[in-house]
Amino acid sequence: MKRTTVILLMFLGYTTLGAQETIARFKYEDAEKAFVAGNYQECIDNLDEAEKLLGKTAPNILHLKILAQYKFFEQDPYRSYEALETLRHNCSTYLSNYDISGLEEKYRDVYDLGNQLVEFPSSREEFDNVIKNVFLKYIEAIGGRKTLEKIESIFISGHVKQEKVGSWQYEERKIHGKSALSFFDEKKRKITTKWVNTAQTPFVYYTGGKRNKRILEHDMEGMLEGQLMKSLFPVLEWIGLLEDSHYTFALKPNQGKDKNLIQIIVTYQDESLPYLVVVYSFFNPETYLLTGQNTVYYPKDIDWQIQKEDYLALTKISYSNYLDVGGALLPMNKYVEQYRLGQNQKKHIKSIYKYTASKIILNASVEVSDFE
Repeated sequence: MKRTTVILLMFLGYTTLGAQETIARFKYEDAEKAFVAGNYQECIDNLDEAEKLLGKTAPNILHLKILAQYKFFEQDPYRSYEALETLRHNCSTYLSNYDISGLEEKYRDVYDLGNQLVEFPSSREEFDNVIKNVFLKYIEAIGGRKTLEKIESIFISGHVKQEKVGSWQYEERKIHGKSALSFFDEKKRKITTKWVNTAQTPFVYYTGGKRNKRILEHDMEGMLEGQLMKSLFPVLEWIGLLEDSHYTFALKPNQGKDKNLIQIIVTYQDESLPYLVVVYSFFNPETYLLTGQNTVYYPKDIDWQIQKEDYLALTKISYSNYLDVGGALLPMNKYVEQYRLGQNQKKHIKSIYKYTASKIILNASVEVSDFE
């Protein structure tokens, strides 16, 4: 009787094991299909389940998992240090255990991928300093921290053309915490002044020189400047904000037409705001000058990485023609596109401006009345 029972248990064990191996094979086949379809997370999930069913990994499973993980890594190399280390560990495991006849092609795949990871940070500290170093190189490129910190005010004058509307002269004044942008007609009569106080209300407009003040408490663009423009050179502040829990920093390859640019994404969120503020900054990898900056406001209840069109507001700025002004390298040309979310969830252009500066003066005399 005992012998019969033992045989029965062994049979049931073999049957269960056989069923698990069959299901694991199905999971692997599903993972292959997901990989071909570009669903890399689904691929990895199926492979994880296959490993769980088998109680271990296998050459084909680990090979496909490495390929899928690398696809994710390729899209966003600095998403997380853990992802980089996991990929490195899996490559090392494969190369250490599966130098087997018949697997030469797969072995070569993993060997090549492992070699490509050498150029990325080898420690957590190096990884965390990558974004900081981009900001530091930008600061050095435009004059250095010591030079920039001595600048107490900036005065800019020049010509601005608004597409489909007209052209004006403009003056822009900046001091720490405040910025005023004034437009003038051909007789130098002030048309409009836009004033920003970063510590208080987002926006105040004076129109027609009559001081009929209008406060826009919910203006999205004003809220951006209120949160991020803490100095004349926001990048000086961003280095200190790398550890601030309200800000998330990420470095990604640019997916646009200028794929060689360095792209840093800064996400700001606060419990008091119903949306996320996301700033995309683009740096020239040769000069480390800022070439562009896109700012988007996303509702908090959506995944902004997926539904990129579902925004509240979008401002795109391109910078060019950097010139040395008193030891600081500043852009003379600025191209601005502003959008707002329109009807039926479709964007519509609010305005397009092209600013051309003819004069920039640093540490000019700026009075409080300039902002009143």
